[in-house]
Amino acid sequence: MAKKSAQITVQKNRELAIEQALSQIEKQHGKGSIMRLGSSERKFDVRTISSGAL
Repeated sequence: MAKKSAQITVQKNRELAIEQALSQIEKQHGKGSIMRLGSSERKFDVRTISSGAL
């Protein structure tokens, strides 16, 4: 049981470190500088023209 508790603590510490790093990056470089993969938010509407090359 102690091993599982230690793993949970390590996981929480990692999540906290990631959140702090993201917060610092957004403070220095502005909101939207980091985009999480899989987030359902769409920040930009980009118009495209199909070239047929792909």
